[in-house]
Amino acid sequence: MNWKEKKVLVVGTGISGIAAIKLLDKMGAEITVLEGNEKADKDDIVRKLPQGIDYRLIIGELPESIMDQLELAVLSPGVPTDLPFVEKLQ
Repeated sequence: MNWKEKKVLVVGTGISGIAAIKLLDKMGAEITVLEGNEKADKDDIVRKLPQGIDYRLIIGELPESIMDQLELAVLSPGVPTDLPFVEKLQ
């Protein structure tokens, strides 16, 4: 599969989410990172994400307008698959 310019959502900013971001960047994907915890500190998240990688960061709820553009989603293991936005992505 050609990942170049594919619009991919990475849900979660833990170890597996960071690994997915690094891999997707190497493959040329357009990355959107979702941290569903709306109380999360943006600066803390940015500090732990890889430097030199272009991504769009969303904290809180995933906007419908962005959801409609996505081609693939990568869920971190701790993300429940029965969340409304995950079910909609399916």
